[in-house]
Amino acid sequence: MGCDRVGIFCFYDRHGQAGRDVCVLLEELKKNVDLLVVVVNGQIDNKDALESCADDIVIRDNRGYDAGAYKRVLFDQKYADMIKSSKELVLCNSSFYGPLIPLADIFDAMEESAADFWGISGFEGDLIEHIQSYFLVFRQKILRGEVFFQYFLKHIQEDTQDYFGVCSSFENGLYECLVDAGYVPDAFVKKISCDNYSNPYGSLAVDGVPVIKKKIFSAQYFEEAKALDVLNFALDHYRYDLGTLLESVEQIYGLTIRQERVKVHIRGPVWTDGFLPLRKKKKEDIKQFIHDHGAVFIYGIGAAGRGIYQTFFSYENNPKLKGFIISDDQESEKATLFGYPIYRLREIEGTVKAVIVGLGDLNSRVVRNYLREWKNVIYKWDGD
Repeated sequence: MGCDRVGIFCFYDRHGQAGRDVCVLLEELKKNVDLLVVVVNGQIDNKDALESCADDIVIRDNRGYDAGAYKRVLFDQKYADMIKSSKELVLCNSSFYGPLIPLADIFDAMEESAADFWGISGFEGDLIEHIQSYFLVFRQKILRGEVFFQYFLKHIQEDTQDYFGVCSSFENGLYECLVDAGYVPDAFVKKISCDNYSNPYGSLAVDGVPVIKKKIFSAQYFEEAKALDVLNFALDHYRYDLGTLLESVEQIYGLTIRQERVKVHIRGPVWTDGFLPLRKKKKEDIKQFIHDHGAVFIYGIGAAGRGIYQTFFSYENNPKLKGFIISDDQESEKATLFGYPIYRLREIEGTVKAVIVGLGDLNSRVVRNYLREWKNVIYKWDGD
């Protein structure tokens, strides 16, 4: 027997503690779904904190990240038929504080959308487009088909520890696979202009994304002024309990931020990040290039090269990707990237059939001189 809406929630905390913020999020989810399954990656010492909202709790090894957790439930005989016969499936993780507005308001707004799948925030920039994967909803048309489930079976690994690989296959790969199959995407905030991590104040104040990503308080991203800006804005514009958020920040990251400090903070200027516009023509050209060649290499292992992998090789085209190429003088401590070999140009010159140059403007101009005699080369860069 089906439910109108099934939710799968992935929880992880390195201390094994579900804080009040997680309970707040679960309470919001439970109000909006008929069945809520919570998957714990790793340990949970206060399981009772989850039990009041969860219809079931699954505890598994901390592997595969959120995508692996979702796969564990999607193919569980206990839930598989119920999910496939439901009207909507919600996949949500514990990587954010919020929502800062009632989740019902988001669902109500998206009722107007004819999309087959949607999320809270969507990204478009350069060659990459996707819905951010911390909150995703898949509708009946997808759940009655096989593309979504076959993708999870083939491309989502439950036991991987490769974070970037999971992001590529789950966030980018699944999106591209569904769009290629004809399914229509949408988002509550359609095209973000600010990075959720490096520009959280802009994410809230300009884009109106009603969540705060937890990692802005991590050692990788934390800047006190930025944190205070976003917290002060949230305090002024939303009813979310700031004490709950600050308690979690101290628990997870060991940072003590006093509420009084947030209240008296004077916010700095807000800005947007100026993402490159989506280049649909270039994206289609590269797709056709891959289609036309049986063995393809990516030149570059930096952000641009990884972006090429994310967009074009994170699912069905994998057999066509044979490896990455770097210049002879480039340093690399790794022999592989995403499981594919990294070759120096001198090691592979003369044997390569087709290359996608995943480099920026300056480096592409340099590499173009090396590849002048090569026949099948396409550049991410659009220069002359």
